[in-house]
Amino acid sequence: MLILVGASASGKTEIARRLIKYYGFHKFVTHTTRPPRKGEVNHFDYHFVSLEEFNRLEASSFFIETVHYNGYKYGTSYNEIGPKKVLIVEPNGANEFHKKSPSSVTIILIQTPKEIRKERMLKRKDQIGDIEKRLENDDELFAINQLDRIDYIVENNHISLPELTKKVYAYYTNKGDS
Repeated sequence: MLILVGASASGKTEIARRLIKYYGFHKFVTHTTRPPRKGEVNHFDYHFVSLEEFNRLEASSFFIETVHYNGYKYGTSYNEIGPKKVLIVEPNGANEFHKKSPSSVTIILIQTPKEIRKERMLKRKDQIGDIEKRLENDDELFAINQLDRIDYIVENNHISLPELTKKVYAYYTNKGDS
């Protein structure tokens, strides 16, 4: 299983989409209380649930891990675990997977400069207040020392999406930069 970790607008979602489309991966669909963004599809992008439903699932030990991020709850369920799955989580989620299943996961940290991330969030029309809050919070949340294990770090600094995806896939298959 491949775990992608990266700050807001680091490119992790686009990398995951390309891994699914071109490399035969399957999306690990997480639960969230966040409302869908334009174009997001329930049960494909996320399982969008109410706060009450999320809390009920959490109380019944449905999730491997949960996090409260940017005002919403996110959770990864045991039901989604499987081979050649790609999951996007924040560091605490990656740490939980590392603790519970260290040999079956590859953890890749996507690092993207703050200026590029801000530009991407503006382009996708995020609210300026949300952008500033995410950029500030992400500096601490996604610092390298927040991860118990990182298998690879991928620098996303003006690299094309196809090249970036190829690099992530090569790391996942232990081929390095080939």
